[in-house]
Amino acid sequence: MKKFSKILSVALLVALVLSLGVANAFADGGTYTIAITNDAEGYSYSAYQIFKGDLSNDKKTLSNIEWGSGVTDAGKDALYSRYGLTATADQTAAKVAEKIATDNAPNPADEIATLLAKTTDDALANPITMSKDGNAYKTAPQVPGYYMVVNTGIPNGSNAAYSDYIVEVVANVNIAPKADVPSSEKKVKDINDSNTTGYTDWQDAADYDIGDEISFKLTATIPATVRLNDFTHYTLKFVDTMSKGLTYKNDSAVIKVNGTTIKTMNPGSVPTTDTEGKYVGGNVLTWDLGDIKAAPYNVTANEDGNVVTIEYIATINSNAVVGVNGNPNKMHIEFSNNPNNESDKGTTTDDVNIVFTYKLVVDKINSEKEDLTGAGFTLYKKNSSGEYVAVTDEVKGDQMTQFSWNGLDDGDYKLVETTTPDGFNTIDPIEFTVTAEHSITSQDPALTSLSVTEGKGLTASLNGGELSRQ
Repeated sequence: MKKFSKILSVALLVALVLSLGVANAFADGGTYTIAITNDAEGYSYSAYQIFKGDLSNDKKTLSNIEWGSGVTDAGKDALYSRYGLTATADQTAAKVAEKIATDNAPNPADEIATLLAKTTDDALANPITMSKDGNAYKTAPQVPGYYMVVNTGIPNGSNAAYSDYIVEVVANVNIAPKADVPSSEKKVKDINDSNTTGYTDWQDAADYDIGDEISFKLTATIPATVRLNDFTHYTLKFVDTMSKGLTYKNDSAVIKVNGTTIKTMNPGSVPTTDTEGKYVGGNVLTWDLGDIKAAPYNVTANEDGNVVTIEYIATINSNAVVGVNGNPNKMHIEFSNNPNNESDKGTTTDDVNIVFTYKLVVDKINSEKEDLTGAGFTLYKKNSSGEYVAVTDEVKGDQMTQFSWNGLDDGDYKLVETTTPDGFNTIDPIEFTVTAEHSITSQDPALTSLSVTEGKGLTASLNGGELSRQ
């Protein structure tokens, strides 16, 4: 039988007293069920009977202890060695049980799990199947004894984990598995160039002018309930997918552990495999930190858990999608989820952000509402010092009657007719404010409103993400 490497993390729910006393005159001859509470499909569990015996009516004492059917001769030998039982006469289940009951180890159940499932090949045999029944995985009725429960599988690609423990069973037991896992999130900062309030807090959506730099933050939170001490190595990888309108800024990524800067690190980058959806033409960035228990990260188990972050800058480029569809980006982490088989990895669900940019369209017409050629316009945007700065060079052309500016965000603007057709008056500069509202926290962030105020004849279209004037 292959070495078992996945042991369910469960609490020691029943205080089992393993004693050598005479057979209890009031021994309970009943049978009992082990149940793992878990609504999800795709898991698998097995139980192994380590000891069996007579259970007292008060469910506290197991006597007349014998070896169970789930432990092999190799497993027995490992336990004899652990508890120093070298004499043939002492090599019995009862003697091992006595040693477990009197051992000074803080948690002998941990040691048994290690011996039988991690360090000894062929230590376990005759698995008892646990089948899905409603909201639990259950065994058929079993005789009283001391059982080990093994989590033999989780759904592929799931955000789930394995960890070590043994479970002691003396009566019907319903166990809630406690294989805790990290969580992850991605956030972006927003800024209005036209005011002095600076960036917003980290959120799920933002808008920017094409060419602007955007601050992103990736976070992996490893709660204290993730049993880091059970892992020889604990690996962590950040996987970040950018649509084609976003470009990572080289040398901008800073990695921190619990708020302390550790290093700068550029990601690996490959094109996305998306050929139809939102990420066509984009890139997948990966920061593979390797073993975060090792230097330079030196992450250790602590009562507050651990937080690993990556902050970096990207620019919104000329490939950006203008309007309500925006420029999505998403991330997840991959992490060690089995201390006994560290090639096993868990994956969190993608957390999505989106960055918007907008378009201004101006039609030049005469007093009869007819298109008029020969004009030129310059668009200015107010900066945080209150000065208007040209967004681009003048837009003009001999035959142009429509003028447009792609890649704008919210803020204060001024549209100036800087070239006027012969025989016509120059229009007064038009000052206007673009206001956009979008998701702050959302699993599916979106642009929720787009408006223009103080602009003469300017209107905003949410659907197209456009501002227009005639």
